[in-house]
Amino acid sequence: MSKLNTKVGGVPLLHILFFIEGITMIFSMYTFTSVISSFLGSLIGDIATVMYLILGVLYFATGWGFLKEKYKAMKILAIIGLFAIPIATIFSIIILWLLSKSETKKT
Repeated sequence: MSKLNTKVGGVPLLHILFFIEGITMIFSMYTFTSVISSFLGSLIGDIATVMYLILGVLYFATGWGFLKEKYKAMKILAIIGLFAIPIATIFSIIILWLLSKSETKKT
């Protein structure tokens, strides 16, 4: 059985994925929340914008390494990311898959 390579250039792949997902959430927050705002109103759009910003900062911080070795917090963030369609969902699925591997916790 081959060992899962969970590092890229010495950096854990989980951190890279969280970092990318955080940047994606921050950069795409106005695009997706403007759609929400047009359908549900400006107050809901403003709340969605703040939520995207907070989640983006949390993902970014996790990617930077602030939640290192805190796998439950990483899983919670990844599960929340499943609802941020489409790009964050893909990253969250990969993150959850990596967190389920026993090799990931050893790195």
